[in-house]
Amino acid sequence: MDIKNALKKAAETNLSGEFVGKLTARKNELETKINKSDGMSDNESVALLELIDTGWAGKELTKIRKELANSYDKLKARFVSAGNLSTPNEFLDFEKDLHMLEASNDLIYATNALASIEKIGKLVSEQEGKNDIITNSLKNDYLQFKTNAEDLINKYTQQQSSAKGSNYAQYFTLDGSKLKTDLEYIGALLSKNKIDDVKIRINSINRTLGIIDAALKTLESETKTKIIFAEDLYGKQKNGISSNEQSIIDGRIKNIKLLASSGKYIDALKETEGLIKKLTGTDTGSSGNTLLILGITAIAILATIIVYLFRKNDLKLPFKKHEKTYKKLDKAE
Repeated sequence: MDIKNALKKAAETNLSGEFVGKLTARKNELETKINKSDGMSDNESVALLELIDTGWAGKELTKIRKELANSYDKLKARFVSAGNLSTPNEFLDFEKDLHMLEASNDLIYATNALASIEKIGKLVSEQEGKNDIITNSLKNDYLQFKTNAEDLINKYTQQQSSAKGSNYAQYFTLDGSKLKTDLEYIGALLSKNKIDDVKIRINSINRTLGIIDAALKTLESETKTKIIFAEDLYGKQKNGISSNEQSIIDGRIKNIKLLASSGKYIDALKETEGLIKKLTGTDTGSSGNTLLILGITAIAILATIIVYLFRKNDLKLPFKKHEKTYKKLDKAE
């Protein structure tokens, strides 16, 4: 009777598989032996029925309980790996069915538990599919993000290299190679589908990239300002300068503008400051004006970084709107 009820339940829940096959085979075996015993003597019937393994159900149920518990642990781990920390009703229903099976040791509850674990398997597969879509989309976005980030880091390290040996060097303290290593590590995390870790790393590196971007924009602005200042100074003195010297200065200004347009701001600033020193007559004397120029640029860089940090909510700057200086990888937020 237990076997028939279990098979009926299996049909109701569309359950199939090894266990249902065993139930069907067991039912057929019992029915065959009972039918054979109808035409036998009592002794022959008893002998035939004694061949039946009466401990079959107990052994099968013990095996099923172990397999169910093992499968459940694996499915939970997969569900969490797919980025889910909740406990859906399907999980709760299975735990209830498993407790009922352990308490009753009844075949019908084994059928219920198996049907429940199948539902969990489908749910986990669906979640993994959704997670794969998100992950693949994030991977594509990451490649573009990585390209943009490396371009920004390369610009920074170029300025950092140009600043060596000058008063600007102290303002370039970030390690470009480490930032690139961090970018590669994000890619490794993505390949392992560790989405939460990816989000944390991207948010962290975005903050640093924002500071770099702000500093580079300030350098660009300061370079343009100093070029204008040098040209204005030159314009006021031009009539008193020989044509040969004018030609030399025109060439210097052209070269400075070329450096600036190529993004070589530190080199352009150095050349501009050299020209200003020449025009102000300080190239062989006092360095006061040069130090002032260097100081103004340094203050501008530091001020930009401080404002950026305020705007990133590390500190609160009164009466200032919050803006993003560097575009983040939106799907990692």
